[in-house]
Amino acid sequence: MVLRRSLLALSLFTVLPSAVVHAAPAEVTAAEAPLQRAKDLEAAGRFGEAWEIVSAALEAAAAADRAALEDARARLSEKTGFLSLRVDPEGAEVFVDGASVGLAPVAALRRVTIGTHEVRVVKAGHETFLRSVSVGPDGKAVVSAVLVRESAVGTLRVRDADGQPIHVVIDGVDVGATPLERDVAPGLHKVAGAGIDRSAPEQEIDVPRGRTVDLELRSRPLAATLRIRTKDGKGVVRLDGAVVGEGAYEGQVRLGVHRVEVTHEGQQPWRREVVLHDQEVFEQEVLLEAPPTAALVDDGYVAPNSGWYGSFGFLGTLAPKGAGSEPEIGCLGLGAYACTMSKPIGGGLTGTIGYDFDPVGFELRMAGLSDYYAGKASFDGNVLAAGGVSAAAPARTESFTFVRAGALASLQVRATAKTSAVSFTGAVGAGASYRWGFLYRKAEIDDPALASLGKVPEANIEKVLSPAVTADLGIGFRIGSTSWLMVSVVGILETAGNDFRSRPGDSLATDLVAGALPAGVDPNALPKLPSASYHYASGPQYTVGPELSFRFGP
Repeated sequence: MVLRRSLLALSLFTVLPSAVVHAAPAEVTAAEAPLQRAKDLEAAGRFGEAWEIVSAALEAAAAADRAALEDARARLSEKTGFLSLRVDPEGAEVFVDGASVGLAPVAALRRVTIGTHEVRVVKAGHETFLRSVSVGPDGKAVVSAVLVRESAVGTLRVRDADGQPIHVVIDGVDVGATPLERDVAPGLHKVAGAGIDRSAPEQEIDVPRGRTVDLELRSRPLAATLRIRTKDGKGVVRLDGAVVGEGAYEGQVRLGVHRVEVTHEGQQPWRREVVLHDQEVFEQEVLLEAPPTAALVDDGYVAPNSGWYGSFGFLGTLAPKGAGSEPEIGCLGLGAYACTMSKPIGGGLTGTIGYDFDPVGFELRMAGLSDYYAGKASFDGNVLAAGGVSAAAPARTESFTFVRAGALASLQVRATAKTSAVSFTGAVGAGASYRWGFLYRKAEIDDPALASLGKVPEANIEKVLSPAVTADLGIGFRIGSTSWLMVSVVGILETAGNDFRSRPGDSLATDLVAGALPAGVDPNALPKLPSASYHYASGPQYTVGPELSFRFGP
């Protein structure tokens, strides 16, 4: 009712100016204006709107004007019908014959021209609703549009044509055995079948979003062919331990590894392990030979217990008490309010050469070693709180990487107790070590104006010579007449003193930061990031770790 009155008011407002300009001196009735507007719309083929104007006018028409309006509505009713639209959810946009009629909820009844009409309803995140309906003369067609949310995936259903439980491989990943139903990402997928004794060729299939696609795999049995025959037609053929022929064998076998053996009395057996793939043919002609003459063995031979020996191996190291680096011993001396440091861990190659007098021997131990440890120091920029240490400013976080590498040599005395299969050994000695220290430092400055000063890291290399004490304790296992596999624990004691440290100074030169500064800024006017002297290591250095080595000799 409200809609019809609104349409009537709209039509009256539309035609009123025209009526004022062109009206004849005669008085215009209340029905003539809507009738004229309806007639114009009817001439334009807009029968539904014409019917709505006439119907709205009838609601408020006087008795004298109703006859003409009712005749017009009756005529228009033969050309129009009702379209009932029920839409869910709210906010969906409704289109009739391509023209938007608004967002849901829309008017429950809409007068349209008789014939077929297309109704389309859309909303983001939902599947589009599309339907064609036919409206008869003065009839009613009802359209209920309930939008379904769009799915983010599609569904793939896979079965084997012969009903075999073959594994399904989607885009190179085994996702289970047939029959299989699985959600997949929308788009193209490569699907194949694989199994121990069957396979299906790869297929490419497109799975639309929110749809279910059925795929049928056509698998076939997998097999390989094995052909074995002897030169003289004699000999027992065994496949995986089972007798399968005399002098020859041919047959299809499963894929994978197989053990083939041909034996004949008085001749040397022939054995082979073969790996067979799909449709592969393995063919072999076997010639059995007489066994070689056995070499004379001196059962009385006994390996000597004394003499020259040597070894080489691999050593892992750990410093349980740390290296005494600057973040470990001088956090407050740096002006930092917090420091962290890892324990040195590393390894190297070792070797010995010596003479065993049984049970005591003397040897030279040599080793090439390196280790690594890292840490951080945090500065808040407060020089006073840091005890006046100028390196406390500016506020920053410095990351440190320490690497030590070098060589060690030690003269050791070794005691050994042996059985026919196992030996127990221990050694102690003294020597010297030479180490290089490498420091890599990078600063991240809190102040954006000074951040460029920390862009370029600094590195320092120093070296130190130290006396060294070595010791080891291990067990050996005989792997040959004069060879052993040794497993030992090795300890090394050194000293780094107090001078194994980097040089103090500014971490970055002016020319390193000049290219990163804005135009017009004098790099000489910028403060440089201070660098204190950092210990790579200090004081006694104790490392311990496992050693795996091979010893050759008694």
